[in-house]
Amino acid sequence: MNSFAVIERAKNDEIIEKYPSFSRIGFVNKLIQPYKSEEMLFNNILGVNIKIPEGFEKLKIKRAYNTAVRKYNRVFSREYDIDFNKFFYHSCLIRALDFYTISLGCDIRLNEVVIADAATPEGKDAFFLLLPIARRIVLLTEKKKELLFNVEYAISKYGTSAAIIEDPVKAAERADIIILSSKNDNYRYIAELKRPMLILEYIVPPKHSYWFNDVDIAFDDKKMDIIFAQGYVELKQKKIIWSSAEDDGFKIKNIKRYDDILIER
Repeated sequence: MNSFAVIERAKNDEIIEKYPSFSRIGFVNKLIQPYKSEEMLFNNILGVNIKIPEGFEKLKIKRAYNTAVRKYNRVFSREYDIDFNKFFYHSCLIRALDFYTISLGCDIRLNEVVIADAATPEGKDAFFLLLPIARRIVLLTEKKKELLFNVEYAISKYGTSAAIIEDPVKAAERADIIILSSKNDNYRYIAELKRPMLILEYIVPPKHSYWFNDVDIAFDDKKMDIIFAQGYVELKQKKIIWSSAEDDGFKIKNIKRYDDILIER
């Protein structure tokens, strides 16, 4: 059977449950070695969850990784950035944005989406992921020349209307939905607009409550991190995009702002 492993940081309550006595002995807790938390079957693919207790993490990660490589076909980790595919992750967040906006009475298919900054890697991912569904996309950036091809591609390939704007105030006039994809403080004006908002990159979280930046996914109603869906898709040799996982039974369970659940589906 094809299999993969996911390495994650162990939470304190998980360690206490696994080692009820050992984990309460102060410094000794740091000596607990990586352990297999559970096995999950995704159709005909086995996913194994390996937990890393705190303390001497670099040594523990190296040991867990080497052991997992020998036992399983592939090893992934979002927390430790091991073969983590950001495009796949962003494709899931764009799908979540679709659900989120509809819950707020807005629709990507009918309204205008502003991406700031559209010239960052995250902004470019968002643009190409939006093309099949968005009615109009506004690309906010100081690097207009870099994105001229994107505008031509949107019109010729998808018939999607796209415009490039440098002024955040002008972009804000058109913003029904916002994707923040930059740590540039010049976009603070956009960040504080009370609009449905997905944050891929930003410095300080907005003060309003209309934004999200993460999701939980599920398979057979069991909640898990997005990295498990990526591992499944890669071993199935399918296109590395969220829809490939969704077609095979994965779904977005929670839309979150850090650890706070905004929408449970």
